[in-house]
Amino acid sequence: MFIVYKRQNGIDYARVCVSRWKNGTSRQQTVHNLGRVIDRERSIYKNRERGIFTYDLASDSFGIPEDDFVLNGANISRKEKLIVNFGDAWFIDQFIKKEGLDPIIQPIDCDNPDSLFSMILYYVLESAGNSHAQDWYENSYARFLYPRADLASQRVSELLQQIGSEENWRRFFKAYILWLDHLGIDYRRIIIDSTGLPNSIHFPLTAVSSHNGKISNEVRLIFVVEEEIGLPVFMRYVQGSIIDISTLVQTLRELEKYAVEPDLALVDAGYYSEKNVNYLKDNGVEFVCRVQSNRITYKKAIEENRPLLERPENLVQYNNRLLYIKKSYAEISSKYKGWIYVCKDIAREAIEEDKLLNRNDLGQLSKEEIYDELAVDGIFVMVSTNELSKEEILPVYYTRQEVEQTFDVAKNDASLLPLRIQSEENLRGHLLLVFIATAIRKLIEKTLNDPSTKGMPKKGRKLNTGSLLQNLGYQHAKVFADEIIPQEANSKANLGYRVFGIESPLSISLGNPSGKKNREL
Repeated sequence: MFIVYKRQNGIDYARVCVSRWKNGTSRQQTVHNLGRVIDRERSIYKNRERGIFTYDLASDSFGIPEDDFVLNGANISRKEKLIVNFGDAWFIDQFIKKEGLDPIIQPIDCDNPDSLFSMILYYVLESAGNSHAQDWYENSYARFLYPRADLASQRVSELLQQIGSEENWRRFFKAYILWLDHLGIDYRRIIIDSTGLPNSIHFPLTAVSSHNGKISNEVRLIFVVEEEIGLPVFMRYVQGSIIDISTLVQTLRELEKYAVEPDLALVDAGYYSEKNVNYLKDNGVEFVCRVQSNRITYKKAIEENRPLLERPENLVQYNNRLLYIKKSYAEISSKYKGWIYVCKDIAREAIEEDKLLNRNDLGQLSKEEIYDELAVDGIFVMVSTNELSKEEILPVYYTRQEVEQTFDVAKNDASLLPLRIQSEENLRGHLLLVFIATAIRKLIEKTLNDPSTKGMPKKGRKLNTGSLLQNLGYQHAKVFADEIIPQEANSKANLGYRVFGIESPLSISLGNPSGKKNREL
């Protein structure tokens, strides 16, 4: 084999060829198209398939260029960008270091760590699909922070497969739980909930799900978050057809393997069953849960407490709602007793009565059937193994909304959807990036929402994570031959820098893209 070079439009291209004899004539046949020649002496090339790579003719093998080649300023993007988006990538990179997140990311094993860190930034900052990652990278300061990254679609797919190994999954969560311990996050009070991830591509985990009356092809994602701010603690996934009620015990058993032993679990009605109640209590986990209307516990609670529910002593105000709440102590399984709260939401009752009146089959219902439906309009039942007052039960239960907000962050801001996954390894890799990005955004949100945050003026308290990162993205930087000059940040970006104790550098040497020991603005 031999390498053939060809110059076209002032650019050298190369291909690996062999000679073949045909009809008595020697002809060249291409074995590898190496693409553009970046450094002929060091055998460095670039093409669409492999990105930047080295090729050794003697062994017919491909590799990755040495660090010094890239750090000396060799950038061979399709078109050199003289101005890049700076503030958002700089901020997130500094935030990761400041929060000590490096040690939980570094155990994730992959061939190109620069691609891993770049994709984490991409998942935090962008909600577009992975097919747009390379375009983002070429226009972002991330390409100087992580110059060896290759975010072409095929390389990203390979990265997801690598980081999505079961070994990486376990390494990450082990390191992450240790980090939560170090940070002092109390994950003994947890919220568990699930969400569907629609996936039109068929693979074994995609299945037909009927959840809350909605039918879809999906994978089911289970999130465990801590109670205070909804910071994710753990996640797992199951086939879309598996119902919530059968996933609680296995979720808790997996948590045990990472030394997570909760004291309190807040769960939705879909998790309430005799088996789950007994497992939680047997393992010392107190819980608060709503009860589905088809459960015996619900029916008995309504039968026993409905006649005495609407009394003055049971009237409770919660936010802008008025409810009647009747509390009693009764069996919640054949093995345990707990506190049962029969609640009637007055506003909800009116809404459900209107729905009844507008039903097409209203005329076909008997008076007894209408009476039975009216009798339970606005009524729901909750169970707690700890005694809570009638005024406490709703605020405690609705802490569950933290997990809904975490799902919103993951879906709308951290690239969780749309899901276009064809293998379990790629799914795990994708979810791992989503989890890290969601944790980073929730940590930023925690600081912005903290009333004790230093340096946050009153008018700045409306600054949220999305607004902060958007304004940081408006801060650009100019790229010169030997250094990068960040431009001035606007007031909201400067406020963010001040709140988080991160400084925007005056200039950055191309040999020191992380900005260590640089002069600061």
